[in-house]
Amino acid sequence: MRPLIVGLGVVVGLPLLAIALSVALIESEEVVVIYTRDLNGEAHAARVWVVDHDGRQWVAPGNRSNSWYQRLRVDPRVELARSGSQECFLATVVEGAESLSVLQEFLDKYQAVIRVTALLNRLLEPGGDSSPPLAVRLDPC
Repeated sequence: MRPLIVGLGVVVGLPLLAIALSVALIESEEVVVIYTRDLNGEAHAARVWVVDHDGRQWVAPGNRSNSWYQRLRVDPRVELARSGSQECFLATVVEGAESLSVLQEFLDKYQAVIRVTALLNRLLEPGGDSSPPLAVRLDPC
C-alpha cells in the first residue's frame, strides 16, 4: 500500500512543483498587469511580461488560449499597470514575420526564464500551441 501512496504523491506532486517553479520563475523578471474586459464588461487582471520596441509597449501570450488574450481579441481596449501607473491602450495583434523582432526582444529580456518555462510547458502540455508567432502592440487610447 505504501508504494501506491508514494507513487500517487509523485504523480500529483511533480506537476504541482513544476507549476510552482514556473510561476516563481516568471515572476522573477519584470511583470506588468494587463486589464481586459469580458462580454459583460467585467474587468479581469492578468500578470504578463512586457517589452519596449519601436517606442511602443508590447505583450505576448504564451499560448493563444490564454483568457486575457481571448478577451482582448473581442475588446481591444485594455489597461496596463506598469511602474506605478495605469494607462489605457488599444491592443493590436501582430502575427507571423512582423512579430519576430518583437519576440526577439522578449527572448533577449527574459531568456533564462523562457528556456526553463518552455521546458516545463512541454512537460505539462505536450501538444502545446503550434500556431504562428504573434505579439500584441499597445497603442495609447
